[in-house]
Amino acid sequence: MKMHKDQIALSKAIESGDTDLVYTVLLRLKESMTQGDFLMSIRSMPISYSLFLQVSYRKHGDFLMSIRSMPISYSLFLQYCRQQNPKLLEDLYYQEDNFIEEGNCKVMRSFDDERLDDRTETLNQAIKCYQKGRHDFVIKQTEDQIKLLKYQRRLEEEFNRPYMDLSLHQTIYRLTVENNFKVSEQLRKEFKVPDRRYWWIKIQALAEAGEWVELDKFSRNKKPPVGMEAFVEVCAKHHNVNEAMKYMSEVSPEQKVRCLVKVGNKKAAADTAFENRNEEELNFVLSKCGHSDRQLVESIKSMKQQLGLKR
Repeated sequence: MKMHKDQIALSKAIESGDTDLVYTVLLRLKESMTQGDFLMSIRSMPISYSLFLQVSYRKHGDFLMSIRSMPISYSLFLQYCRQQNPKLLEDLYYQEDNFIEEGNCKVMRSFDDERLDDRTETLNQAIKCYQKGRHDFVIKQTEDQIKLLKYQRRLEEEFNRPYMDLSLHQTIYRLTVENNFKVSEQLRKEFKVPDRRYWWIKIQALAEAGEWVELDKFSRNKKPPVGMEAFVEVCAKHHNVNEAMKYMSEVSPEQKVRCLVKVGNKKAAADTAFENRNEEELNFVLSKCGHSDRQLVESIKSMKQQLGLKR
């Protein structure tokens, strides 16, 4: 079949007398051909055509029960359903009492619902599956998803901007970029976003919005759970070296050399590494030097020699 010799593959499968192998080839052919071509190719093979008709005219339940005893065909059939027939896959998991996977299918199906009420109903059905499977973590996640969707709908009505289907973090990020700081803070409290994660989101959003005054105020709010180097990093990312240098004095000593390199001040980074008597940091600065840094490279080599002599 890898050589695209479909008819030969099907003939060989029939000759083997292995029903599982015949089903496997049939399913692969059905995936790779249009329905018309597929039917034309198997009509000339009575055994294959008969097997296909059995599959086609059986009730779903009977077919699913029978194919379970054929591991290769069953695995291929699951793959086919995921790609081509998700509803049939959901029926299969329902028959097997596989509550978690059935719930997952419903969650995926909810994205096809255009109305919020319909989508919420589908997600509630998923929660019932997860409850049967006693999967508390996923129950909570799905309940939070319903709550977030309703919250996003209210935001769309209030601000006349799209928020639906953003993740929680993306929603907080967008609200911050749009200067809706109070609303983003409410959302953080409502969904109990951990401090460290929230600080990272807000720092990056303020930098993207160019809200340097707000970023400075935020850094002084309380001791940052992410470290002051996070402020240097976002400023450098948005090419605002002057703002980045404002936070440099408060960066932890073990991060200072790396932060100086990030803002492009390799000379100061090398001097700091030398003051720290840290050859590893000097090597790090050296690794960031290019052809235009020949003088600095020689200086760093000299610093390393001095550190070696002092040992």
